[in-house]
Parts: sequence; C-alpha cells; structure tokens
Amino acid sequence: MIDHGEVRAAIERLRHQGGDDAHCEAKACAQRVSADLWESVSAFANTHGGLILLGLDEREGFAPCPAFQIAPIIDQFAEGIGDGSPTGARLTNPPRYEVERIMVEGTTILAVRIIENDLDRKPCYIRARGVASGSFKRVDDKDLLLSRAEIFELENAGTPQDADRNAVPETDEEDLDADAVERYLSAMASTKALRGISDRTAALERLGITTKQGTVRLAGLITLGAYPQQHLPSLVIDVAHHPGYEKAEPGQPCFLDRTVCDGNLPEAIADAVRAVLRNLRVISYVEGVGRHDVPELPEEVLREAIVNAVAHREYHGMFLGQAVSVDIYRNRVEITSPGGLWGGKTLDNLANGTSRCRNSALMHLLETLPASESGTLHAERQGSGIRFMINAMRAQGLADPEFHASIDQFKVILWRPGVDEAPPSPRGAKCQAAACSGNVPRQPSHRPVLIAPDAPGGSLALETHTAIEFDGSTRRKERLESILDFVKDNAPASINEISEELDINVATVRRDMRSLLEAGYIRATAPAQSKRRRYLLA
Repeated sequence: MIDHGEVRAAIERLRHQGGDDAHCEAKACAQRVSADLWESVSAFANTHGGLILLGLDEREGFAPCPAFQIAPIIDQFAEGIGDGSPTGARLTNPPRYEVERIMVEGTTILAVRIIENDLDRKPCYIRARGVASGSFKRVDDKDLLLSRAEIFELENAGTPQDADRNAVPETDEEDLDADAVERYLSAMASTKALRGISDRTAALERLGITTKQGTVRLAGLITLGAYPQQHLPSLVIDVAHHPGYEKAEPGQPCFLDRTVCDGNLPEAIADAVRAVLRNLRVISYVEGVGRHDVPELPEEVLREAIVNAVAHREYHGMFLGQAVSVDIYRNRVEITSPGGLWGGKTLDNLANGTSRCRNSALMHLLETLPASESGTLHAERQGSGIRFMINAMRAQGLADPEFHASIDQFKVILWRPGVDEAPPSPRGAKCQAAACSGNVPRQPSHRPVLIAPDAPGGSLALETHTAIEFDGSTRRKERLESILDFVKDNAPASINEISEELDINVATVRRDMRSLLEAGYIRATAPAQSKRRRYLLA
C-alpha cells in the first residue's frame, strides 16, 4: 500500500526542485497514458524502483491536471503492463507494482509504485522496440537507454562465464614468461593436477594455461605472460593522482602523477600499489624512543581492493577495451573495475562470507601462483576479502570502505583520513603538495595540544591559550572537555552518539566538533557529508 503522506512529500519535493528526480516521475496523461510512460516503467524496473505520479502536470508546476480521467488511465496502465488483454501488453519482464488513488488539492491523481525487478527478470523492456532499443535505466530525472554492455551484464549476471578461458589469437608458449612458468610448474609439480604429467606442454594444457592446440588462454596470458599487452593492450591498471576532489577541475592540472601499470597481473598489481602509496601521506607514530611510519591508508587494503578489481572484473570481449582505474583525490581513493556484481551478489550481501566467482579459471591461477619478486597476490575464494578490508580500515581508525555498483561497473571508495570536503585554503594546498612527495609538514608551534591526565581514566583538559573562543565563560570549555572525554573513551564516535550520551543538542555538538576539528584536537574519519563520519582524538 502506498503511503499518502509519502506521495504528498514527493510532490512538495518535485515542486521545490522544479523537476523530476531519480525516485519520482510525474506525467500529466490527461486522457491517455503517454508513450514515454513505458520508458519510465522500464527504467525503474531495471534500476532501483520508483514512484510514478499520473495526473500531475510538470509544465504547470506539478499541479493536478484538471482534465485527468483516472478510470481509463487505470485500465490502460493495467493492460499495458500485462494485467489486461495479453495482446495489449507493452512490456517484456514487466515489474510488480502498486497503485493508489491520492487526493491532491481537491483532485484525484494516480500514484504507481514500480518495484525493481529481480535479477532473473532484467532487463524489462518495451516489447515493440526489442531489448536493444527498449531497455532503459533511471539516471537522475532521465530514462536512458541501456548500453549493449549493460544489457549483456543483466542477461548474464547469473550465468557461469568462461571468457577467462578463451584462447587469445596468435599466441603460443613463447608469449609466456619462462621464469614465471617455471616457478608455477615447480609449485604445482607435487599436486594432483599434474599427476602423471612430465612434459611442459602437457602440463600447461592440464593447468588450463593453454589449449590443446597450444594457444594461450586469456587467464594464462594475463597471469604468466611476458607482456600480455602485446595482444590485450587495454588490460592495464591506470593509476592517476588528481589535484582536486574530481577529475579535470577548472584551473587545475589534469594529473599530479599518472602510472599505467602493465605487464602480467603480479607485476601490474605490485606497480599499482606502489604508485598509490607514493601519492599518499605517511603517518608517523612514536613508540618509545623510536618512530613507526605507516601510509595513511593500509597497504593491505589497497592491495586487496586492486586484486579484487582485476580478479572479478568482466573479461567478455566488449569489455576488453576498458582498464581497471585507480583514482587518487584529495579526500579519497577510488578503485573502479568494468562489470557489475555477478552471481547474485548485491551491496547488501557483499560481506556475508559467500564467494561468487565470475572468472573461475583466473581465480584458480591467482590462488595457486607462488610468491615472486613482486610479492604474493593474497587471492583466495573464501569470501573474506570485503570483511578483511572493513576490519583493516577500522583497526587504523578509518571510515569503512564504500562500495558502489552500477549495471556494468563496480567501485570501491577508501576515504583518506583528516581531509574534509571543503575546498583547500592556500595553506591547505601547500600541505597537500608536500603530502604528494611523501613529506608531511610539521605542525605550527602554536597548534593546541591535549593535556593528558596524571592518572588513568582522568579527564582531558584544554590548554588555556587555545584558539577556541569560550564567549567569556567556562561553560563551553567544560562542555568541550566533556566531549573530548567521551571521544577518548568511545572513539570512533559520531555526533549523534555524543549528543545522545551527553544530552547536548545535536546542533550544538556539531558546532563544537567543528571548533575542535579546526583547532586540531580531533580528526574526522570521513568527509562531512558521509554517513560514516566519526571522530577520533588527533
């Protein structure tokens, strides 16, 4: 059942923003449903579902349409979606839906909630146009045609794939790296896989690296090849360091650093991890009389994310022109790979410990490859990689990784610590430039510090010469110190947790946290707009 209050709130939102959005579409449809209604139904069914409001005229500020005839519109919609005459159905794989009559300003309109289709019923498309020209997705307020790659991903998201076992034309054993092959065959010599095999060529065929005809399979070429890019030039890892918060910001250089990591996968992954670390800051911890330096993002998390990107990406022919990209921004690192989630995986069950492997031949090779000069890949099929990344980030006091999946792309976002969304000040730009070289500038001598209590469990105190203004009284100072005590004992802590525990208004806590952040007493784990933002002592 559709909530009437939700519909009225949606109408107010549309009026305020002056147009439709990703979740809601309004159409006048005075006496007949419009042809583009089915584009919206298809788009919502293929994306995340949505609300369609029939009888609202966008051209009139989303006012109810006086000429709206609700009875024939309901009949036409029901028939077009397939609940009337079979010959009148307009869609293949029509979605489930709910309809409700809603009174708006004295006029009745029709609210239709489209429920996203399950994976095995995608794509939903307009029958008369065919799957290639009648399949849509919802992007902001637009219904856009799905690309060939997106349609392929939807149609094959649950089907076992063998693109990684395809033979790469014009290849043979000479295209493999002799040392890597020898190391791999030595490691596998005592396994059942090579039982009764003594010939090198037969061993390569048994292990799925080559075909019976001696042509190298894709998985074998990209893991053991001397230079796979001779045949597959786009299968690289492209690492780019951008100066701002997005690509190609006006007035900024395109890149501060860029490395195209080629060679076989062990080489490319190792080069990519090194390239990212080179462009991150180093955090120093004092331990006794010594110092311990670590990158601001855990190296093992970066490696896991990059290994996952190459192991689980789409290797079908129409995706071979796309590289795995690693983009370093002022506040985050993004690792993006071609191909959507596969095998029933969703953002909700990514970390449930269940392994789903799109490229089984490649994954087997990555699991069994011995360590080389480039180091081990740490690839496994236990379904623990996502949970490992989350735990490793939390152990360093960092925000959880964020995962974003579109139909034909998957992205991991790692938030850099202590970097906010605000545009950098001139001083901030200098600090960032120094950070790029791996040298974090010393903090100015007037930076406030925390005075630790003499006894365990004591309170933290603000220095009297701090830059924070106390408005002529000690009340705010005491409140700030109570906040610091809470953060010390409960880090990482959110604003809502602090507000609830200390019984302080949320707006007041937000203002105080901003002051403590600017003065250097605390640091944030994520940008200001992130729901995962927490605070730690600096």
